[in-house]
Amino acid sequence: MSLSPLQLAELFTGLVRKHPIRAVHIAGDTLEPPELAFVVHFPILAIPIRGQYEVEIERDNEIVKIRAKPGEAIFSPPDCWTKPTWRPPMEAIHLTFGKQHVGASRVVSRRGTDSAVNAEKLAVPRSFGGPAHKTLDAILEIVRNDRKSPALSHLSNGLIYCIAHELRRSGTDTTSKSRRLYQNLCVFLQHNYHEPVTRDSVAGRFRITPNHVSRIFKSEGNTRFTDYLTAVRIDRAKLLLRRYPFTVSEVAVRCGFADVGYFCRVFKRVTRQSPSAYRNTIPQGE
Repeated sequence: MSLSPLQLAELFTGLVRKHPIRAVHIAGDTLEPPELAFVVHFPILAIPIRGQYEVEIERDNEIVKIRAKPGEAIFSPPDCWTKPTWRPPMEAIHLTFGKQHVGASRVVSRRGTDSAVNAEKLAVPRSFGGPAHKTLDAILEIVRNDRKSPALSHLSNGLIYCIAHELRRSGTDTTSKSRRLYQNLCVFLQHNYHEPVTRDSVAGRFRITPNHVSRIFKSEGNTRFTDYLTAVRIDRAKLLLRRYPFTVSEVAVRCGFADVGYFCRVFKRVTRQSPSAYRNTIPQGE
């Protein structure tokens, strides 16, 4: 059963009191992301609750494997990548920071295989602003200048407390349930675009009907579910084409397209260019 905002706030404050973050591992973006790595445009903070959260990240131009325990965190700035292995049994909280709201999920790996990983969506604040937003901005500024700064752990603890405060206030949230559901659906697609996501699979994840998924995107986003998912995938494809020397086939697979020909047709329909032509228009060094 999903936690209420108040229960989630108590989980966050209890976690920081019992296991305050003392080390923050920062993901990079210089090296090519491996297959199944998460590459997203928004920051993500992963906080182990139980066991060891094993994840591959880039650090100092090398791919390293981190085994983070309670009291540690993994921070992925925008456009950087992480690759969880899910091997040790563990439980962690993922916080994803969109422009207007925060997404949260509790991830549990029981036997250390992908099939045993369960991700549960959690209640989140209706908006993302105030002290939490400014604290995240401070973290991003420090990451740009000094990834080993001891201030990162203090700011991460402060960020969690700020979000807990927003959660406690969310009992007066006047945002409609439909709007909150739409925001959570968008965050889910932005985080899982590389998987074989369908309207039916998303409906099953959120325990609603496929038709309800379509209605939410139409009423709250003035778009179709498939159009939104395509936009997310093409946006990520443009990032991979700009930054890394992947083949077009590799980009297609990493963005959730099983057929490279279909990917090329969709990419050209959206951007008016083929993937290769788009890559060739990018100035060197970007």
